[in-house]
Amino acid sequence: MFKKIFKSKLITKILVFVLIGYLKSIVRFCKMEYRFSKGAKDMLVNGKPAICAAWHSRFMVLIPHKDFGEFQAVTSSHRDGDYLSQVLKAFKHVPIRVSSRKKGSEALREILKIKREKIRLVITPDGPLGPRFKIKGNVIRLAKKLKVPIVPISY
Repeated sequence: MFKKIFKSKLITKILVFVLIGYLKSIVRFCKMEYRFSKGAKDMLVNGKPAICAAWHSRFMVLIPHKDFGEFQAVTSSHRDGDYLSQVLKAFKHVPIRVSSRKKGSEALREILKIKREKIRLVITPDGPLGPRFKIKGNVIRLAKKLKVPIVPISY
């Protein structure tokens, strides 16, 4: 029964609207303090090419911040990716929709289409399938291929 409810376009729009409001309220009512490692501020705030790595469970906090500018984010091609994709678009970010079952080759092709100087990619190194807080090698290989640094992000 829940699957049918969550497949409804109206429910999807309502959930996305609530999520956007929640994220905006976090930014408005919570005091945020940023601490940057050496060189990270230059990449994040000044728009230098980089891959930002955030744990899967800590990704959402990045979305509403205008200080970091526009970024690309790899999202699932499944229903949960629809929600995230719409939220990303609402905050002027670019979702890259790919299947998590295709071993990243589809994602890699999409990412490589982006010009190197425009790469502002946010990726979850532990991925949706886990294990939690364990880095998989794809992030490192991607950074080497693109010749951009990895900026770890947490809160």
